Amino acid sequence: DRSGFSASKGTLQDEILRAAGARNVVNEPPASIYAKPDAEVLLRTAPQLLVQGSAYVTEPSLGDMVEQHRIIRQYWKKGRMLTVPQAYYACGTPQIAEAALSLRDQMRRAATSAREPLPFAERRQ
Repeated sequence: DRSGFSASKGTLQDEILRAAGARNVVNEPPASIYAKPDAEVLLRTAPQLLVQGSAYVTEPSLGDMVEQHRIIRQYWKKGRMLTVPQAYYACGTPQIAEAALSLRDQMRRAATSAREPLPFAERRQ
């Protein structure tokens, strides 16, 4: 999310990601508990898109420093970064289904413009 923490396995945020059809790479080895995702994990797994939670979509915050990492700026800023309002996953409400559907739709739209694999992505067979 915008404060730089990852959606650890079993969290509401992780469940929304999975329900939307996303693969949560921060839970893959070496997984962290509730900490900033490692750039090494992103480089190793080379996800097509990154999803960021945000309390205020239009206002900058110190949490934006995560997305200011030069690797992220270079490879994921150009149409590969999605934002989900933090209100969707901060607590269990009926809006959770809306969050998953909204994220799924965002991922589908973004996937059409992010078809090219990242240059360092391994070819999976």
